[in-house]
Amino acid sequence: MGQRLVVNVVRNDKTLATVYYHWSAYTMSALYTAKELIDFFYEINYKKKGDDDLVLELIRYCEENGGGLSADEHEAAKIKYPDCTFAYGDRNYGLVSFSPEGMNTSHSWSEGDLEINLDSEEIYNGVFGVWDKEGYMDCYYDEEYDYTEYDNIPLYDDDPLSVIAFKDIDNTIQEAENLPHFFRCCIDSNCEDEEIIVEIIE
Repeated sequence: MGQRLVVNVVRNDKTLATVYYHWSAYTMSALYTAKELIDFFYEINYKKKGDDDLVLELIRYCEENGGGLSADEHEAAKIKYPDCTFAYGDRNYGLVSFSPEGMNTSHSWSEGDLEINLDSEEIYNGVFGVWDKEGYMDCYYDEEYDYTEYDNIPLYDDDPLSVIAFKDIDNTIQEAENLPHFFRCCIDSNCEDEEIIVEIIE
């Protein structure tokens, strides 16, 4: 995983827009970005906004922070928002796409994806590494599979990073700042041979 983060904004099971950030596909950067966007959606009272107005406000938010409309979306924006003008923003601060073609282009560059779901009020986060036991031992230890080191990796009852409720984002960020670089977590109820290793991308 590298640097290019794409945030998908979803409502009514539809992706309304993507926001491309050039240097943010790291675990903590992605969580900080998610929090900033959630705060913005609450600030504009997103539940009372129509889809087109919501996307327009998202573009304006990115413009205020140095980003804006994705370069290849300006023609589409003339049709969707004929009375508006848009700046060319810096890709480090969020470039919004809303047309199918523009969103596909954003996804083609992505090295880390995060979804902000306005229906469930949850973040679906994919900006971390996932290993199984053998893959981890292959990469980080010798082929003899001395599992002593594996057994010393902290074990959590569940995965704290994949699905995050909006209301929990502050606590999740605080907890994530203290997570080890690698940790194990359960992917079933009893955790018997059903563990994954999560790698914090830095």
